[in-house]
Amino acid sequence: MAYRLPARSVTVGELAARGMVDSTPDQLEHLGFRRLFVAEAETAYDLAKGAVKKLLRSAAVAPGEIDALIYASAIPEERPRRGGNLSRLFRYPATALQYEFEMTRANVIGLAQAGCVSFLSAIRVASSLLVSEPAIRRVLCVSADALPNGSRREVLYNLISDGGAAALVERGAARNRIVAHTQVTKGYFWDPKNKGNEIVAAYFATARHVIQETLDKAQLDMSEIALVVPHNVNRRSWDILRGLLNIPSERFFGPNIARKGHTIAADNAINLCDAVEAGKVKRGDYLLLFTFGFGAHWACTILEH
Repeated sequence: MAYRLPARSVTVGELAARGMVDSTPDQLEHLGFRRLFVAEAETAYDLAKGAVKKLLRSAAVAPGEIDALIYASAIPEERPRRGGNLSRLFRYPATALQYEFEMTRANVIGLAQAGCVSFLSAIRVASSLLVSEPAIRRVLCVSADALPNGSRREVLYNLISDGGAAALVERGAARNRIVAHTQVTKGYFWDPKNKGNEIVAAYFATARHVIQETLDKAQLDMSEIALVVPHNVNRRSWDILRGLLNIPSERFFGPNIARKGHTIAADNAINLCDAVEAGKVKRGDYLLLFTFGFGAHWACTILEH
């Protein structure tokens, strides 16, 4: 995996001074946030491109060896104004990436409408492609989102960063073997603006169920999970969920909540990369990745590092 964040990092105090949040800096810090990343010159495509470039370099894989490209976005593409050129509706960042990196063999698939679960959904689809189509050996998964310039950054008790991530899913990979995955969608919560209280009420019970079901599929107990790699929705919610699931603090990688904020769909990839770099993961460890997305979706993936 690899990721790319914007160049600019801002504090919660700076966000408040610019009128980009609803809560006070003290309230946001109580939820665990300190800084986040805001794209100013960069677009979502720039972030995706940066993540892919870094991934291909670190994996030492030639673009021509990629058999499929899955592009997952949580935020809908901007639509042209009425009377604009309709051809703009058919320009896609996924095919632009395929062309720019000369991934000439890669078929392209676009995923949307899964919110913050988009990246784990892309990995799930990639895994299924490898199982169902023997000719496919490598699938590149990419996810990148950036809020419109000047957007408010606080949504239902969390702060949104811009960011992009990429993962190479390949047959017979030497590390991060996909062990099990679970995703639950509850369409009742399709409108988060008007269902905020209901989402909060349902969040913990559903999260606990999804995580436990994934453990059962993997035939593992929580005590066998070496590290929980979270989404970066606020730290207080994780304190509650950790208590419900008996996850000790030393097996929870949480520092990026304060350092990087919630990057929509890229959190799990960013946190896993940083956990590995920090020496928190060793070969053979079982890792549990969990995320939640508006819409509403809960997803959990277990990897064997």
